[in-house]
Amino acid sequence: MISNLAKNLIHSIDLLLYPSVCQFCDSPVLNSNTGFVCKRCQKKTHRVSAPWCLKCGIPYNNDHLLTSDCNYCSKMKFSRARSLFIAEGVPREIVHQLKYNQHEYFEPLVKIWLRDILKLDLYKLPKAIIPVPLHPVKQRERGINQSETIAYIASNYIKAPVNTKLLRRIRDTQSQTALTKGMRKKNVKDAFSCSEKIDNGQFLIVDDVMTTGATANECAKTLIQNGASAVEIFTLTRGMPLDYACS
Repeated sequence: MISNLAKNLIHSIDLLLYPSVCQFCDSPVLNSNTGFVCKRCQKKTHRVSAPWCLKCGIPYNNDHLLTSDCNYCSKMKFSRARSLFIAEGVPREIVHQLKYNQHEYFEPLVKIWLRDILKLDLYKLPKAIIPVPLHPVKQRERGINQSETIAYIASNYIKAPVNTKLLRRIRDTQSQTALTKGMRKKNVKDAFSCSEKIDNGQFLIVDDVMTTGATANECAKTLIQNGASAVEIFTLTRGMPLDYACS
């Protein structure tokens, strides 16, 4: 009885806070179980699909280089990076809302999407899942770390614990959005540290979006320098760098 009352109360609050329409096209009769996104808009995505670089996962326009890394990621420290969607349309907007507007009501849809993490060729038994950390100042400003949200959802499918303490951001870096590849790399250089030494093991770093891979690479480098044997990357979306050209 209490459970039903609680569910009804939550549903009523949903209706008060968010109109029961699709947040992208205003289609009616939706609720929190759909993430307030209609089925038609849920399909407005561009999946990252093969052929892709076997290391960084960036998609190619043709079939070449399927057995080697692309020039873009040859010096990256992580062993593999994979994403579900190209950062455009509905996935891009949802990532933006999670990051800046704290719209947790999209989480049911993110849970549905992340079921497909098991279809990716990622290691299924990492020692821990590690969300890319925010600097404490930015964490207080936003009130939420969207990477943690994604990491905890991912842990429901990849049965590994989420560790939010091991990796720390020790510099309050500026947003990477408007920076070039070189500027992004410099911006996050030595921005992370480990709270303790790692006794071997493979780890999965989780973030909302990967574009040049500078942040992911710096996180992976920090973990490996402190004893991790290997690091993989998973992001919900993949931005296509303006200066990228497959080779």
